[in-house]
Amino acid sequence: MTGLERPDKPNQQEPIAVIGMGCRLPGGVESSDDFWDLLVEGRDVIGEIPPERWDRQRHHDPDPRRPLHQHVLRAGLVEGIDRFDPGFFGISGREAQCMDPQQRLLLEVCWRAIEGAGQPIEQLRGRAVGVFMGISSADYSALLWASEAQYLTPDNEPFILTGNTGCIAANRISYAFDFKGPSFTVDTACSSSLVAVHLACESLRRGESELALSGGVQALIHPGIQMSFCKAGLLSPSGRCRSFDAEADGYVRSEGAGAVLLKPLRAALRDGDPIEAVIRGTAVNSDGRSQGIAAPSQKAQMACVQAAYTAAGLSPAAAQYVEAHGTGTRQGDPIELRALGAVLGAGRSAAKPCLVGSVKSNLGHGETAAGITGLIKTVLCLKRRQIPASLHYSRPNPSVDLHGLGLKVSDALMPFPAEDQELVASVSSFGFGGTNAHAVLSASPELDGDCAKPSVSAAPALQLLWLSARSPEALAVLCRDYAEWLQTHPEVEIADLCASTHLRRSQFNHAVALIAGSRQELLNQLLGQGAVAWSGEVPSKGQAALPASLENFQLKMLSPGASGRRMLEELVQALSEGAPMSWSTWHEGADWCWVQPPGHPFLRSRFWWSSMETAAKDAKASLWLDHLGLTSPAPQPQTVLRLQRLDLPGATQHWNVELDAHCVPDLKHHR
Repeated sequence: MTGLERPDKPNQQEPIAVIGMGCRLPGGVESSDDFWDLLVEGRDVIGEIPPERWDRQRHHDPDPRRPLHQHVLRAGLVEGIDRFDPGFFGISGREAQCMDPQQRLLLEVCWRAIEGAGQPIEQLRGRAVGVFMGISSADYSALLWASEAQYLTPDNEPFILTGNTGCIAANRISYAFDFKGPSFTVDTACSSSLVAVHLACESLRRGESELALSGGVQALIHPGIQMSFCKAGLLSPSGRCRSFDAEADGYVRSEGAGAVLLKPLRAALRDGDPIEAVIRGTAVNSDGRSQGIAAPSQKAQMACVQAAYTAAGLSPAAAQYVEAHGTGTRQGDPIELRALGAVLGAGRSAAKPCLVGSVKSNLGHGETAAGITGLIKTVLCLKRRQIPASLHYSRPNPSVDLHGLGLKVSDALMPFPAEDQELVASVSSFGFGGTNAHAVLSASPELDGDCAKPSVSAAPALQLLWLSARSPEALAVLCRDYAEWLQTHPEVEIADLCASTHLRRSQFNHAVALIAGSRQELLNQLLGQGAVAWSGEVPSKGQAALPASLENFQLKMLSPGASGRRMLEELVQALSEGAPMSWSTWHEGADWCWVQPPGHPFLRSRFWWSSMETAAKDAKASLWLDHLGLTSPAPQPQTVLRLQRLDLPGATQHWNVELDAHCVPDLKHHR
């Protein structure tokens, strides 16, 4: 299965399947499962801005009128935003520190979306996979340029340039994974990531992209924008997003990243991909000349929502839930609710209102990442068939008649109002410069279907799990993660786990082979309490070949008992020597179902800007010292090229070539 064939003809109304998702959000959210737990538990994860982000004493003043200061000290922040695993993506430590953490976050969530979709990276390399990312702020570059004496060195300048240029946020993803489709960033402020999803869907429908990664990111690192928004009266002095509530007093800024992997629905169904939900239609428009460049337009929002439902071929009356922009501002919320009511609430009976919610009440306003966060929440609602509560809502905004608009704020965890009907929900996202976006989704067509196993003989008593990672350290963590996952998923059969790992996960050179006849035997080996069949590093270009007896052998042919174990051991020996293996042939016709095993771990270390003052106080503050061991570097001879071998995900062999710009004067004229 490649899953990459283009549709026979472009279809401008082709539904688009969401086949994978990745996110890192405030509250320790590292996955869509973590995100759902946060939502159903009704957690508000907004907290105090720590001094590690910026000097609060220097920039804080309770008087909102004082220039160049902030009176709001709360935000939704991602844990460990200063940490990254550059080696996994073939990036040096020096380059990692010069990179905007927004680029680093996008690399991670895109990898998770690919894993979640069960798409081995080696099957996607070189193909027309589009990358569409929303990004706007550039806080990190402000810190680097402010400390130019420390960071703007000949060795760092190229990395600062690529690490802090907006377009590279998407281009780096295409480069890291060798994707050949369209690759660009979108900046429409707060609607950026949902506009990026719209553009990705259009690219898929045109046949321009075979698959598409789309998402957005935001990081709060420098106080400048925070101070400006305080002066504009946008931020909540109380430090909470009270979306739609009478006490709403502004929003709280937030950060995070999210990405989805998209594919035309027909192709996803054909290839047996996991379908989380379906994007039926999207629309984008502009306020035009409204009351002010940053003032929302009810008329334009209405037109955008209506256009999205028209594109979806659905009546707005089919909507059971809408994830609103819902920032909690006094001006924005009433305008949005009236626009939604005019389109989605028209003609509804009082007993069947359209439910409304906003994830900003949990996380704060993720600005550039807000649209993708709302989209992922909506996908999860459709997948789980539940709508979480919108927090901090006790009394409706008195300027809006929700009942008359046919709307109701979701104030508790509840099922969809009409579960016997097709589940339809939509998402709004608005940019403060006037760019509006709306997306209409429906539940997966396979949502109600359990895994239908083929009618073949029962799975063999013995199973082989070939588990791999990019380093011995990562492999040890992955074994532990698999053990924990197996313990918390007692319903999963080990045959399903093995097949899903072999067929739906990327392969690396550091591997361990486990032969087990039961869950407990496999668990013991994963925990290091039982002997494994083999572990070590597989040669990148091994000369070994499978024994003739195993060339076209299939798991279902495996004999029971000692003879079957000997055959598996013979296979493991060949694999350990680099023999090529067709796992699709091995599992062909076998009795297995797709499950979601743990993804490849990120072994993160700190890669972060440090101020001149900090560096002066602590000789190890500079990451040049922390990660490169450069205490008093001796002068080095000038060289033009430096080579470093990289273990890139899914690549057979890659080399990093660093070109010294000072030795090549014409380099500055290139592109």
